Amino acid sequence: MKRKTALTLGATVALAVCAAFFVLRVAQVNAATPAPEVHRFALGEEATYSGNDSSGGTVNPGDITVTAEHAALLNREELAKLPGIPAGYVDDLMASTSANDMRALVVEVTLRNTTSEPREAHVQGFKARSGAWSNGLFAEIYFMLNDGLSTRVPLEPGGTEKATLISLLYDNQSNSTDAWQHVDERTFDLVLTVYPQQYVINLGQPGLNSAPSLGEEA
Repeated sequence: MKRKTALTLGATVALAVCAAFFVLRVAQVNAATPAPEVHRFALGEEATYSGNDSSGGTVNPGDITVTAEHAALLNREELAKLPGIPAGYVDDLMASTSANDMRALVVEVTLRNTTSEPREAHVQGFKARSGAWSNGLFAEIYFMLNDGLSTRVPLEPGGTEKATLISLLYDNQSNSTDAWQHVDERTFDLVLTVYPQQYVINLGQPGLNSAPSLGEEA
């Protein structure tokens, strides 16, 4: 009986030591990788950002600005009406029947080079985000909407360029059928960089203010 008690006590002590070590290790990791400093901007506001671009280059604060002029969350039928989309186009995931429904987050942006030297805006590094969901640029449709414009958008000194960004989300990425039924009410962000400085443009609820003229000249 005493032997069992001793073994139980020893096991309890060992577990307590392991738990304490785990907590200490987590604290050390968190201290080594602190939470990013978040900079937030609104739709229509000129956003700055800094950090590394998708090729490992450095973007200095304020060198390139991004203004999200308009955002819309489109269904398949609305997406098909945008200029540049071929008749009958279906993306690979929808064509494979892995998903039953989808939305396209379309964001029209103005990119500006504030420096006196040529720059490139690496828009393929930007991400759309809503809650736990995030996705990058869907390049195939991006090229259709932007007449072949590179995802490394060239910017002349002091120059600007307009681009239409697009990310896709599918019903099979949703937690439940009920959650997908309310997808058009969700809020979305455009995340320019993530760490150590996080630059985020709040797009509001693009599913509630979609404009049928999106992508067309006024």
